[in-house]
Amino acid sequence: MAGKLGHGLPPLTALKTFEAVGRHLSFKKATEELCVTPSAVSRQIKLLEDYLGARLLIRNNRKTELTDQGKAYLLVVNHALSDIGEATRTLFPGHDRSQAQGQRLKLGVGAAFAEYWLTNRIGGFRDLNPDIDLEIHINQAVSVQEAPLAHVDIEIYTGGLQFEGYEHEKLFQLLDYPVCSPRLIRPKVPPLALESLQDFTLLHENSNHWWPQWFSHVATRAPENAHKGPVIHDETLSIKLAVAGEGVALGDDISAAQFLRSGELIRPVKEAMLTDDWVCLLTQSDAPMRRSVMLFRSWLLAEMAVFRLEVERGFAES
Repeated sequence: MAGKLGHGLPPLTALKTFEAVGRHLSFKKATEELCVTPSAVSRQIKLLEDYLGARLLIRNNRKTELTDQGKAYLLVVNHALSDIGEATRTLFPGHDRSQAQGQRLKLGVGAAFAEYWLTNRIGGFRDLNPDIDLEIHINQAVSVQEAPLAHVDIEIYTGGLQFEGYEHEKLFQLLDYPVCSPRLIRPKVPPLALESLQDFTLLHENSNHWWPQWFSHVATRAPENAHKGPVIHDETLSIKLAVAGEGVALGDDISAAQFLRSGELIRPVKEAMLTDDWVCLLTQSDAPMRRSVMLFRSWLLAEMAVFRLEVERGFAES
């Protein structure tokens, strides 16, 4: 339980959250108003109820109701926050103008996602939000050793890591499949038999264990060349080498989509492996989202929804 603040006040963020939920009688609307995630709202309500030792809200199915104590407390909290808001506007009239000024958004993103997915779409976000100055940081990986969001406001990364105190949203699950230039298999026409991959150079990204792992998932045994072939320590270069006809790479719907649409890459075999890796979004968990972070998150979720539909349709639409 959190320690008591001065004047006997409970946690102020929890109070503000309760006021929003109680006023709307909706967790969803409070989430939208406060620009935080649904789980953050739930945690703040629980924190306040634990602090007070009383139930304030009841959720029946999708309906939210105030308890008798909750109704009485909401009136007091609502008046107190309204008084603070009015005093702020009166004593600091420049506050509203400063809120409207442009903001800088520091975005962390992996190299492959940035090059193969974000590059062709980020202009849409900038067109919608010309007042937000975007700063993009290419991060090679997000690991447990790193301090999450130490240098950026929001992070897009691939993997399944979760961090205490941060919101981890899964956006897109990766499906791995072989890709190569159509020149490499001519005059043969795909799909080829899986065994035919032993006749081609396999391109390995960062480590030569990915191909054996893929074969162990889709076949009874890996071919002799599963460990052989160049190892490329760059998460974008292996796909580029496949486009150049240098061999067969393991691609996915993020890295290979644009090349499959253009015909520069094909899937020589039909087999694929659904991985445990997800494209994930990392944000602060309990702190209210800054306007720039909230706008980028909303834009990203909308773009990802369109992208998932394109994938389901087999990239029939560009």
